Amino acid sequence: MTRLALRFALCAVLPSGVVTSASGQAVQGWITDLGSDEPVAGAMVTLLDRQGREDERSLTHADGYFVVTASSPGEFRVRIDRIGYATTFSRFVHLSERETVALRVAAAPEPVSLQDIEVTADRRECRLRPEEGLAVAKVWEEARKALAAAVWTQDRGLYRYETLRVRREFDEAGWRVESENRSYGQSLASAPYVARSADSLVAHGFVEISPTGIVFWAPDAEVLLSDAFLDSHCVALVPDGEDLDAIGVAFEPVERGGVPDIAGTMWLDRRTARLRRVDFSFVDLNVPPWLLEAEPGGSVEFVELSNGAWIVPSWQMRMFRAGDGGTHPLTGRPYPTLEGVTAHSGRVLRAYQGDEVVFEGGAGMRITGTVRDSLGAGLANARVFLPGSGAQATTDTSGYFELDHLVPGEYTLRFTHSYLDSLGYQPEPANVIVQPQASEPAQVFMDAPPLQEVLERICESASPPKPMMTIGTPPRLTVRAGMLIGHVRDDEGTPVEDAQVVVMPQAYEVAALMDPKKARAVAVGNFRSWTIERTAISGFYRVCWVPVDVPFEVAVFARADLDESRLEEAVSLRDAFPGRRIESFTIDRQSPHRSLDLTTRSGR
Repeated sequence: MTRLALRFALCAVLPSGVVTSASGQAVQGWITDLGSDEPVAGAMVTLLDRQGREDERSLTHADGYFVVTASSPGEFRVRIDRIGYATTFSRFVHLSERETVALRVAAAPEPVSLQDIEVTADRRECRLRPEEGLAVAKVWEEARKALAAAVWTQDRGLYRYETLRVRREFDEAGWRVESENRSYGQSLASAPYVARSADSLVAHGFVEISPTGIVFWAPDAEVLLSDAFLDSHCVALVPDGEDLDAIGVAFEPVERGGVPDIAGTMWLDRRTARLRRVDFSFVDLNVPPWLLEAEPGGSVEFVELSNGAWIVPSWQMRMFRAGDGGTHPLTGRPYPTLEGVTAHSGRVLRAYQGDEVVFEGGAGMRITGTVRDSLGAGLANARVFLPGSGAQATTDTSGYFELDHLVPGEYTLRFTHSYLDSLGYQPEPANVIVQPQASEPAQVFMDAPPLQEVLERICESASPPKPMMTIGTPPRLTVRAGMLIGHVRDDEGTPVEDAQVVVMPQAYEVAALMDPKKARAVAVGNFRSWTIERTAISGFYRVCWVPVDVPFEVAVFARADLDESRLEEAVSLRDAFPGRRIESFTIDRQSPHRSLDLTTRSGR
């Protein structure tokens, strides 16, 4: 059993008004740009004492205003952190008990550039809390600013969110999507997910393995900034790989081989120095190596809002799904197998402050396409969907559809339509591949088969049709090319499962009439044939190969009320079951598909 130990929520900040401290001592003021004298919005202001200890922090408002409260009287100054700019410190001020001191600070507009940093072999050395002046310290400092803003936002603010959570089950290769289940919702919350405390994770591990299951814990911004994490993980610069506009700060455990841990990379934009994403993988897991082929790990994205608040717009985590492999032939112990990969993800679709939309997420990776009818025209109102309760869409008047918020992988795409549903027919699926890093949606065309082909496919498992003969002047042959479908319900409209629908046409088996021995020994009426079909749990029934252009009788019997011996000698259903409601019906050769809903009644 594999389960995800995350609670999905969201983070944000609500600006507060200009206030002074009523219960403690505080510094309030405004931050402006030294070069332009313009207000600096979204800067992180941290209150520091003489020993450099942090007391409280806050983000500046649109007008540059801030207020930070000290826990006790003393001498303090504020540190102003702006992503992409050098840090600025104010002068020290003395705070008496319950005193509020006003302070105006001009922040130096000295840009921090990450574009000229080259990752060389010596810079890839993993260092524990790198000292100032090293290239890795310069990059880490910018990542730290974003993480600190995310933590502050997480602790202080609330937005209203429209969210999407998805659970996907992949095959053991982690590529084919076997099922996808989605849930949409709205929430007011403070964090994208809640991790264990950093001290607990470092001491006991990011993965818990027990006889009852496996629990994976993802890191949040607070964990990545904690002393416990920084004292047990070193950092190093890594090349930008395929993305030339990014630079990475890798982190990994200092001591390997102990408790389950994480290693990963924080990716920053070289031009703006803003944190984009944190990728991580689980390491030092005490599991068979073949389970690690699932590449357990995840990623967390970060984005800055216009007011300087940082939120997590999306996150995802992959875990192996272990199966029971039986008993090992050499050790005699049970061993697990890699059954598949389970992925959980969350995405913010929109974030609101009041009625205002302050963040709107993109559509992500997509599949687009067209469903066409048997003549090649677009089929409107077809439902296109993925297995499970996953993505689905309804085609427009041209047959076009779009599925969004997907991930790389191979999908099995299905569609249906009301006329296909009425026949109980499921068209063949289409396999579609969403490529990694795809800039354009994957495209697919799906065609609905002609009605006659649908009927043939539905009834191909039934007995092959044989011609029947009507008695008249002259006698004539009739073909079995029709289908009768419908639902059976009781007096209250509830579907009846396992009801028996009997169809008896007014025609005779040609093969029996052609048998001289049977023809001499038995009356002609006994060559009448009939069909019995049972209803599904939904009350649905389907009778294949019904003769066309020939009247037939239909009756329904609840459960096991049918006495089939009465049919042996009967010329018609009315003769066999006098007093029972009998429907008479004829299917036209030109329209071989007809529907008939039936009702069961007590004793009838």
